[in-house]
Amino acid sequence: MRKRDGNDESFDIMKLADSVSSALAGVGANFKLALQFSETIQVRLAKSDDVVTTLQLAETCSEVLREYDQGEAATSFMQYRAEEVQAVADLRIIDTNEDLSHFDRQRLALSFVRDQYIESSVARMVARRVERRLSFLGYIRISTDLISSLSDVESHSLGMRSISGKSTLLGVDRSSLNAWLGGACIPSQGRCGALPQLGPEYQDLRPLIGEEVLSRFALEDVLNTTHVDAWKDGEFDLYALGDWLRPTRMWLHPQVGENEQQFFKRVANTRSQAHELQIFVPLSLTVSDLAVQLPQWLQSPACRLRFSTSNGELAQQWAKNDIWHSMPVSSFMCLSELDAQSLVDLEHTVVQWQPPRPMPNEADQSCRTLHRGAAINLALLATQVNAFDTDAFHARVKQSLALICDVFATLAVRAELNDHPRVVIVPAGLEQALDILYPDARLRVVKRSQLILSLRNSFETVATQNEVRLEYSLPPHSQSMGARLAERDGLRLSDAYDVSWATVDSVASLEIALDSAPWLELPATILHNSTLRERFNPQIQSPKTSSSDDFNACT
Repeated sequence: MRKRDGNDESFDIMKLADSVSSALAGVGANFKLALQFSETIQVRLAKSDDVVTTLQLAETCSEVLREYDQGEAATSFMQYRAEEVQAVADLRIIDTNEDLSHFDRQRLALSFVRDQYIESSVARMVARRVERRLSFLGYIRISTDLISSLSDVESHSLGMRSISGKSTLLGVDRSSLNAWLGGACIPSQGRCGALPQLGPEYQDLRPLIGEEVLSRFALEDVLNTTHVDAWKDGEFDLYALGDWLRPTRMWLHPQVGENEQQFFKRVANTRSQAHELQIFVPLSLTVSDLAVQLPQWLQSPACRLRFSTSNGELAQQWAKNDIWHSMPVSSFMCLSELDAQSLVDLEHTVVQWQPPRPMPNEADQSCRTLHRGAAINLALLATQVNAFDTDAFHARVKQSLALICDVFATLAVRAELNDHPRVVIVPAGLEQALDILYPDARLRVVKRSQLILSLRNSFETVATQNEVRLEYSLPPHSQSMGARLAERDGLRLSDAYDVSWATVDSVASLEIALDSAPWLELPATILHNSTLRERFNPQIQSPKTSSSDDFNACT
């Protein structure tokens, strides 16, 4: 194989099979045929010259896939290659003088040979792996420190020593890398202690190593000492700290006049733009089997996906396919008793609710971006004041919120994002904080709604002062933030704090939450069996508010 940099290397059929498998899986085809296709491609190439280029390989792969009725996979394969080439071409390196230069894989490999005396073939392989990781993540601005760290990650994963010339690797030791690469657990994202987490079955966890490196890079080279100390103490945790160069979440809804194929194409093209993608399929959109298979063919290691719909029939199909999804509470309430009970029995549906809110503009309705997110540890803050001293508690909360907003601003500047980022801040350990502030159970029940409403006022005040736009709805998945905070604060109040405005696990807790929570997500079975169903009946809204379950997930 003659690479783009002019160097030759042995043909690796397993590497080709891996690429073909990804292309097949990406369009919902049988990825188990990847090795057979790869062997066919190898035979075709063997009939040509002794040396073939990567372009010839790609074209032959596309031809073979199309011959065997895998046209979509062929297109996906070629599109991925073109996107990778473009991503590398767009990469710019920021040096110590804030000057920009193009990323050069060959120069990186030569630096390994010159400075670390690495064999040239090995140096080229490591440089290529660094390039592939950067192209996969889709970053445009990168620092030399980040390249050095990624180089060390790749060299350690090959069982080699660090090749960047640094004595440390952002705290990533060889035993951790071996555990992550072996699939024993996934990275903990930022030195938060042990907490080994088993990954989902059949998922390639290696991309998460890049997130681990980026989170540690942010803690050591981007945030200041005050930020990091508060983070280490468990005062707050950040959504997607290991992916801070991209928005935390994007929520997609069909545009006016957009059909199913057009919408899903836009969804597929958006996958690399955010850490988490939330896809809403409204009842008004005419759908086919393509929508039923959406969770399978849309899967991508570059993005976490969550699905939502107001279409009861589609929800049934997703639930039967073991796909977790959400429904707006008003849509679930409109289902027949038989359909609602069926969803409850399948146990893969959650419902979402929020109070009525102003109708969003057209741009927000089709694509709603959340730039940053955090969970604030109310349990820890409550231990730092005396019981019943709610004034001191609110003052401490505002201090912590201001620090979190400063973290948002710092990361936004380095990631070149919006000057006024849209953010979400969710309480963690709210129940434990209430227990500490109000030791008397009866008083706690009386004061609960008042405290939550006061907290919401503090959140909004601090957000306005720090020029960030505060969101409540559609927060990203917490990704074990509650467990990380409970471990870091060392209070042993819980193994994992609930990251939400209300813990809804019964009809009684739902009734309490409806009085004060700005956003709820709860199992469908609780709503279905609730005696509060009349509170969710659609109400007549003023023209300035929306009751549309296509966007607001509320009534």
